[in-house]
Amino acid sequence: MNALIDVFGSIIAGSVVVLTILTSIFNIQQINYNINAFLHLNEAANHFIEVVDMAYFEPVGRNMLTTDNPIKVAARNRLIYENRSTPNGAPITYTIEMRFINNRNTFIVTEQMTPTSSVVEVYRSPYALESLDIFTYYGRDDNELTFDAVTNSITNTNSVYGVKVDLVFITEAWSNSDDHNIRYPITFWRYFKNIYLVRG
Repeated sequence: MNALIDVFGSIIAGSVVVLTILTSIFNIQQINYNINAFLHLNEAANHFIEVVDMAYFEPVGRNMLTTDNPIKVAARNRLIYENRSTPNGAPITYTIEMRFINNRNTFIVTEQMTPTSSVVEVYRSPYALESLDIFTYYGRDDNELTFDAVTNSITNTNSVYGVKVDLVFITEAWSNSDDHNIRYPITFWRYFKNIYLVRG
């Protein structure tokens, strides 16, 4: 009888040990998945700063004339501006905006070479973003500009000299996590130096 009790005790103890090991392996897999997802978001954020900022925010107002108003729309979720490839070249229109596409907030940049040419998508974020409202605009003296309550945009776009961009990249975490999204926030400021150079 004692031997039988010892056998059952050993089985129960062994089962507890195996269950503990399996739970630990599962938790390690979950942590590993979430860490990898976070690292991918980090790479996307760095890519955004290194490529998108320099390619599409830095050129705002490039080769503009003193009579030009390069910024056409300055809204919470959209920035439309023009620049010129040369001082005598035709204006090229760029639209940087957030759109809700395929059930997610997506960062998109489009380019239109002439008013009659097709609009071409030149960049799309590989990850969803948390909010559509990502832009805050600043005037020449670093004063934050106020959005119109009706249009949700800056009424006088001539007053825009810079922008703050608040992004929160998101991706799904491990399905059994308490929070099903992993977030990676980045914020950067871009002062439109081409506008400063012409207008002072």
